[in-house]
Amino acid sequence: MGEAIAHQGAVFEGEIAVGDTVRTSVFEHWRREIRRHHTSAHLLQRALKDVLGHEVNQAGSWVGIDRMRFDFRWPGGALTPDQKRAVTHRVNEMIRDDATW
Repeated sequence: MGEAIAHQGAVFEGEIAVGDTVRTSVFEHWRREIRRHHTSAHLLQRALKDVLGHEVNQAGSWVGIDRMRFDFRWPGGALTPDQKRAVTHRVNEMIRDDATW
């Protein structure tokens, strides 16, 4: 089976029917915030692997305009306060270095 992308929208004027051509737009603020949180998921995954090792596996995520959630599996159990600090430090380090990969 193939993948599908669905979009939800609202008609503010007139009507549309199957086969009609429509013009759509995305609110720039919404797009910018989604992009920012999506990037944070990648940074967090890299930092977790750098600090904890390659046994870290992403188990899901959710990216919204006001926050993101990142689920992961790691055989070491819950992170210690020191590990959390190290991951935070690594994310900030990559941001400061304007890391690209």
